[in-house]
Amino acid sequence: MNNTQNIEVPDYLKNSSTYLVVATDLTGNIIYYNQAYSNLYKNLITKDFKATLMSAIHPADTDIIIKAVEKCLQNKFESTSLQVRKPLANSNRYSWTHWEFSAILNKENEPEGIMCLGIDLTENFEVFGNFKEFSERVETIIQNLTDGFFVLDSDWKFKSSNAISEKYFGKSKFELVEGSLWDIDSEIENSNLGRELKRSMETKTSFQFTDYFSKVNQWLRVTIYYSEKGIAVFLRDITTEHTIEEKLIVSEMRLNALVNSSTSINVLISPDKKIMHFNNIADKTALTFFGKKLKEGESFEQYVPEIMKDKFEFSINESLIGNEVTKEEFLEINNTPGIWHKVSYKPVYNGKEIIGISFNAENIHQSKIIELENNYLNKILTALYNSSSYSKLMISKDYKVIFFNRVASAFVKREFGVKMERNGNVFNYINNEILPDFKLFIDQALNGRICQTEYVANFPKSGKAWVRLEIYPVYDENKEVIGVSYNAIDISSRKLDRLTIEDQSKRLKEIAFTQSHIIRKPVANMIGLINLIETENLNEENKFILSKLQESLSELDNVIYDLVGKSVSNNQEKLL
Repeated sequence: MNNTQNIEVPDYLKNSSTYLVVATDLTGNIIYYNQAYSNLYKNLITKDFKATLMSAIHPADTDIIIKAVEKCLQNKFESTSLQVRKPLANSNRYSWTHWEFSAILNKENEPEGIMCLGIDLTENFEVFGNFKEFSERVETIIQNLTDGFFVLDSDWKFKSSNAISEKYFGKSKFELVEGSLWDIDSEIENSNLGRELKRSMETKTSFQFTDYFSKVNQWLRVTIYYSEKGIAVFLRDITTEHTIEEKLIVSEMRLNALVNSSTSINVLISPDKKIMHFNNIADKTALTFFGKKLKEGESFEQYVPEIMKDKFEFSINESLIGNEVTKEEFLEINNTPGIWHKVSYKPVYNGKEIIGISFNAENIHQSKIIELENNYLNKILTALYNSSSYSKLMISKDYKVIFFNRVASAFVKREFGVKMERNGNVFNYINNEILPDFKLFIDQALNGRICQTEYVANFPKSGKAWVRLEIYPVYDENKEVIGVSYNAIDISSRKLDRLTIEDQSKRLKEIAFTQSHIIRKPVANMIGLINLIETENLNEENKFILSKLQESLSELDNVIYDLVGKSVSNNQEKLL
């Protein structure tokens, strides 16, 4: 070490490896340092020993040094403590050092320099700093937890807590640390939380449970971790999850009730054809026809009749690629009477993934038999309708065509150039000129009246024609009008024949009138005049001639009468 003055320093300080010793004059120049200082700050020591105290200090700490020196000079018999940073050798880092400054006095007790006794705190500061940083990080994590968190020691004292847990207890952090858990609230000890905490401490186990906290109106999932030094507790708000779970439970109960109240067989099948779920009717059906109940996890194929297995395999494969398969099947199981079922296979998804197939079989036997019977009756009815030369329609109460025969369809196609269709509006197939009257007839028939009329229609293609129209109400089994039956026939030929007959009749009447009144009149007059002739004065020859004349006139009168009679009779026959 170097000395510019004789500085009195005890040997234990001179040779110390722990304490740093530095002396300066009143201008701040270093006049002494020990080996420990030299080892730590050798980069600050020059050969000519001209280093100053300020050159070895962090720039931000110079004010601390100046104030400490001033204080020593003002209070020369007292020391001053301070902490400053000094640059380390061959490094850009600074070390933390703790110093005591005191004035160096001459024989007259006047200050002539400053004695600096220090110790390097860098390691302690780094350890403390790391610990402090770690503690701050842990505390930050704890406080930022969305779960409530608190730690209790073996005496039930709070060692740590965050804002969430403080809200659950209704106390601040400072209030919590003042007493034990049982002092916080008298109700805690007898609550589920209190009992479970005691159980954890007594059994030295960690576990989890769910409880309702009325103070915050929340359901919490409580997790307790046991250790020898105490227990840590996490409180997670699961109110939403619990509500959803309860709703799911209720929904599942309702779904099961709905599925089990169904008269249809319903089975949920896994992709590998195993039974995942089934309803009561499916279970009863299996017991009836196969002698055993369904069981989850077993193969569903054993309940498929041999004749149906190819169709079953096809339907399952189609469902597994996202297609829905629905068909009507006549099922005969174990020699039982066959029953018509509507069978469907539908894919079941979890998101976009198919997790199974819903198999449903609905008994449609009665409706199918009725349908088949109706189809048979419809075929007969259609045959009867189509065998008629009339245009026949069945019209609903809202003017829709329920049924039509071939004659009606061909007529509409020919005259209007459109295809008649079921459920089409009947007014689309009627001439506009008769449309108002036609609607009136329909409405009267819907009110229970029978409408019959003949009219001349002017059709787009056929031109004028005489048509006979008959519209009848149609009743159901309760005698309620459900529609009308419409019949139309072309009577043009018949109508023309009748007009011709009527014209002939008129002519015959005129002939009869001429014969009976014009021709017969002179005959009647001659007969009357002959009757006036005096026959007594006539000779026998004239009497004979007169009698022959009278006889001829009578014969002529009878011929005229007979002609008139035959004309009238023939005319009546034609009219009929």
